[in-house]
Amino acid sequence: MYSVSCLMGILDKDEDQVLYLIEDGQVRWAFDIASPKARARELRVWRGSLGRECTDDVAAVLADILPKPVGTMVTVVGLARCFCCSRSHVLSLIRAGELTEVDGIGRGVTSTRRVDRASVEAFLMRSVL
Repeated sequence: MYSVSCLMGILDKDEDQVLYLIEDGQVRWAFDIASPKARARELRVWRGSLGRECTDDVAAVLADILPKPVGTMVTVVGLARCFCCSRSHVLSLIRAGELTEVDGIGRGVTSTRRVDRASVEAFLMRSVL
Protein backbone atom coordinates (compact mmCIF):
# COMPACT_ATOMS: atom_id res chain seq x y z
CA MET A 1 0.00 0.00 0.00
CA TYR A 2 1.06 3.58 -0.59
CA SER A 3 0.99 6.44 1.90
CA VAL A 4 -0.23 9.88 0.89
CA SER A 5 3.35 11.19 0.73
CA CYS A 6 4.31 8.33 -1.57
CA LEU A 7 1.33 9.06 -3.82
CA MET A 8 2.36 12.70 -3.97
CA GLY A 9 5.62 11.64 -5.59
CA ILE A 10 4.09 9.02 -7.89
CA LEU A 11 1.30 11.29 -9.14
CA ASP A 12 3.33 14.52 -9.02
CA LYS A 13 0.59 16.22 -6.99
CA ASP A 14 0.55 18.08 -3.69
CA GLU A 15 -1.12 16.70 -0.56
CA ASP A 16 -4.40 18.54 -1.09
CA GLN A 17 -4.66 17.24 -4.65
CA VAL A 18 -4.01 13.65 -3.54
CA LEU A 19 -6.55 13.95 -0.72
CA TYR A 20 -9.09 15.33 -3.20
CA LEU A 21 -8.58 12.32 -5.49
CA ILE A 22 -9.17 10.00 -2.53
CA GLU A 23 -12.18 11.87 -1.14
CA ASP A 24 -13.71 12.22 -4.62
CA GLY A 25 -13.48 8.45 -5.16
CA GLN A 26 -11.08 8.74 -8.08
CA VAL A 27 -8.73 6.50 -6.13
CA ARG A 28 -10.85 3.38 -5.58
CA TRP A 29 -9.18 1.55 -2.69
CA ALA A 30 -8.17 3.97 0.06
CA PHE A 31 -8.06 2.93 3.71
CA ASP A 32 -7.78 4.87 6.96
CA ILE A 33 -5.65 2.62 9.19
CA ALA A 34 -5.54 5.06 12.12
CA SER A 35 -6.25 3.72 15.57
CA PRO A 36 -9.66 4.78 16.94
CA LYS A 37 -8.34 7.49 19.28
CA ALA A 38 -5.91 9.00 16.76
CA ARG A 39 -6.29 12.69 15.98
CA ALA A 40 -5.12 12.37 12.39
CA ARG A 41 -6.01 9.93 9.65
CA GLU A 42 -3.47 7.37 8.46
CA LEU A 43 -4.44 6.99 4.82
CA ARG A 44 -3.11 4.17 2.69
CA VAL A 45 -3.99 3.33 -0.90
CA TRP A 46 -3.84 -0.08 -2.53
CA ARG A 47 -1.22 0.09 -5.27
CA GLY A 48 -3.61 -1.49 -7.78
CA SER A 49 -5.89 1.54 -7.46
CA LEU A 50 -3.61 3.46 -9.78
CA GLY A 51 -3.71 1.01 -12.68
CA ARG A 52 -6.15 0.42 -15.46
CA GLU A 53 -6.91 -3.02 -14.08
CA CYS A 54 -8.27 -1.69 -10.78
CA THR A 55 -10.82 -4.20 -9.60
CA ASP A 56 -13.95 -4.09 -7.49
CA ASP A 57 -13.21 -7.63 -6.25
CA VAL A 58 -12.67 -7.21 -2.50
CA ALA A 59 -11.11 -10.66 -2.12
CA ALA A 60 -8.53 -9.91 -4.83
CA VAL A 61 -7.61 -6.58 -3.22
CA LEU A 62 -7.20 -8.13 0.24
CA ALA A 63 -5.18 -11.01 -1.19
CA ASP A 64 -2.83 -8.54 -2.86
CA ILE A 65 -2.44 -6.34 0.22
CA LEU A 66 -1.83 -9.04 2.82
CA PRO A 67 1.13 -11.43 2.91
CA LYS A 68 0.58 -14.67 1.06
CA PRO A 69 -1.42 -17.03 3.27
CA VAL A 70 0.52 -19.28 5.58
CA GLY A 71 -2.32 -20.49 7.73
CA THR A 72 -4.68 -18.08 9.42
CA MET A 73 -2.12 -15.74 10.97
CA VAL A 74 -0.18 -12.65 9.92
CA THR A 75 2.90 -11.49 11.81
CA VAL A 76 2.98 -7.97 13.24
CA VAL A 77 6.18 -7.33 11.25
CA GLY A 78 4.57 -8.56 8.02
CA LEU A 79 1.48 -6.47 8.64
CA ALA A 80 3.56 -3.36 9.31
CA ARG A 81 5.25 -3.88 5.94
CA CYS A 82 1.91 -4.35 4.17
CA PHE A 83 0.40 -1.27 5.80
CA CYS A 84 3.55 0.80 5.32
CA CYS A 85 3.56 1.70 9.02
CA SER A 86 5.50 0.94 12.20
CA ARG A 87 5.17 -2.20 14.29
CA SER A 88 4.11 0.01 17.19
CA HIS A 89 1.16 1.24 15.12
CA VAL A 90 0.05 -2.36 14.52
CA LEU A 91 0.43 -3.05 18.25
CA SER A 92 -1.72 0.00 19.02
CA LEU A 93 -4.41 -1.43 16.72
CA ILE A 94 -4.24 -4.68 18.71
CA ARG A 95 -4.51 -2.79 22.03
CA ALA A 96 -7.50 -0.86 20.68
CA GLY A 97 -9.26 -4.12 19.76
CA GLU A 98 -9.15 -3.40 16.02
CA LEU A 99 -7.01 -6.50 15.39
CA THR A 100 -7.10 -9.82 17.22
CA GLU A 101 -3.80 -11.19 18.45
CA VAL A 102 -3.36 -14.94 18.36
CA ASP A 103 -2.84 -15.90 22.01
CA GLY A 104 0.15 -17.83 23.19
CA ILE A 105 2.07 -17.83 19.92
CA GLY A 106 5.09 -15.74 19.04
CA ARG A 107 5.60 -14.04 22.39
CA GLY A 108 9.17 -15.26 22.87
CA VAL A 109 12.22 -13.06 22.69
CA THR A 110 13.17 -14.28 19.21
CA SER A 111 9.65 -14.61 17.85
CA THR A 112 7.19 -12.05 16.62
CA ARG A 113 3.61 -11.55 17.65
CA ARG A 114 0.86 -12.75 15.33
CA VAL A 115 -2.58 -11.48 14.40
CA ASP A 116 -5.61 -13.39 13.16
CA ARG A 117 -5.84 -12.87 9.39
CA ALA A 118 -9.66 -12.64 9.46
CA SER A 119 -9.45 -9.74 11.94
CA VAL A 120 -7.07 -7.92 9.58
CA GLU A 121 -9.45 -8.40 6.65
CA ALA A 122 -12.39 -7.17 8.76
CA PHE A 123 -10.36 -4.14 9.90
CA LEU A 124 -9.51 -3.22 6.32
CA MET A 125 -13.15 -3.52 5.26
CA ARG A 126 -14.18 -1.17 8.11
CA SER A 127 -11.39 1.20 7.07
CA VAL A 128 -12.31 1.63 3.39
CA LEU A 129 -13.08 5.23 2.49
